[in-house]
Amino acid sequence: MNSVRAQFDQYELVIRQQAARIAELEAEVERLRAASGAHGVLKSIYLNGELPESLRAKAASAALPHEVPKLMPERQALELKAEPEPVPLLEIAEMRKKRAELLEGQEIEVQPNGQVVVLKPGIGNAASGRAEGEAHLASSTSGNGDDSNND
Repeated sequence: MNSVRAQFDQYELVIRQQAARIAELEAEVERLRAASGAHGVLKSIYLNGELPESLRAKAASAALPHEVPKLMPERQALELKAEPEPVPLLEIAEMRKKRAELLEGQEIEVQPNGQVVVLKPGIGNAASGRAEGEAHLASSTSGNGDDSNND
């Protein structure tokens, strides 16, 4: 009967050890579930000093890319230029209207290059004033040497 009692005690000891190991594993499962995501699990594994070194090294190498960014070459700086502030259409129309009012009643001459020249008062298309107008026109141009206006 002693042998039956000894076997019973041995079974009871094994059951207690298994229950303790089950409780440990349940606690570890709960700890891993509580960790926030896969990175949290890897971090808890490599920080756990009770686990084998090889497992901790694998967990650390898997977590490393998420903790330290890869070294990448610096991008070249962009040469950006600010655009001028857009002018509202109403403001443009008002400026053009004021300019038109200033030029109203004045005689102008449009050159072949599109430049508008305001003639002095009294200088018009009359034959007597044409020479003075051309002289004024020549003095107000950029001096490009265009003498095509000569009659």
